[in-house]
Amino acid sequence: MQDKKSAIIIGAGVGGLSLANILAKAGYQVCVYEKNDGPGGRMGILEKEGFVFDTGPSWYLMKDVFEDYFKLFGKTTKDFYSLKRLDPAYKVFFDDTQPVTIKADLKNNLSAFESLEAGSGKKLEQYLKRAERNYQTSLDYFLYNPFKSPYQIVSLDLIKNLPSFLSIFTSSLHKFISRSFSRLELQQILEYPSVFLGASPFNTPALYQLMSYLDFKEGVFYPEKDGMYAVTKALCTLGKDL
Repeated sequence: MQDKKSAIIIGAGVGGLSLANILAKAGYQVCVYEKNDGPGGRMGILEKEGFVFDTGPSWYLMKDVFEDYFKLFGKTTKDFYSLKRLDPAYKVFFDDTQPVTIKADLKNNLSAFESLEAGSGKKLEQYLKRAERNYQTSLDYFLYNPFKSPYQIVSLDLIKNLPSFLSIFTSSLHKFISRSFSRLELQQILEYPSVFLGASPFNTPALYQLMSYLDFKEGVFYPEKDGMYAVTKALCTLGKDL
């Protein structure tokens, strides 16, 4: 053990635990320090009177990214927890209009939009297609790009999509959405991801439209047994094994 490189991680949140596992796999002796009674950070739990509550995240999105992480260690998410796609995903309430339920079936959601504003079903399809392109560009170029060579800094795919991609940085989410949807309720449904993150759609970059792709196309999931804390437990189990 004395010959091993060592690393100290301060904070046993999701980021700290994830990094600790990667370093351990790379041969480091890792110590993780946490000020709270247990791990998880924002993805913790509150136990009270026999009930268990998530203290932070309540939606499981981008499930392929989680899968890719565990694949680094020869594992899958199924080795630690099982996921259930939520249907309905969520319901949005308004002051003077009937609630709109977002379901796992895209056709149902297109019809719900169309019922509130003529032509908005087709516009939603187009909106989600663009959101999907921006999401894939974000994954391929930023999240999974190690930037180890000049060829990785500039790619043909990025150049091809650059005008569309840059436009979502120069516009607010509200302004971007209002170009296609006039009805306030539809704007609020699509602006919801920014509010969910604790921001305002009036100053949040339109980049966050990609979250609508996740909501409507990939779906909203939830770990069945232990809630979102299942992810924290999985990271801890993996770390102890390493």
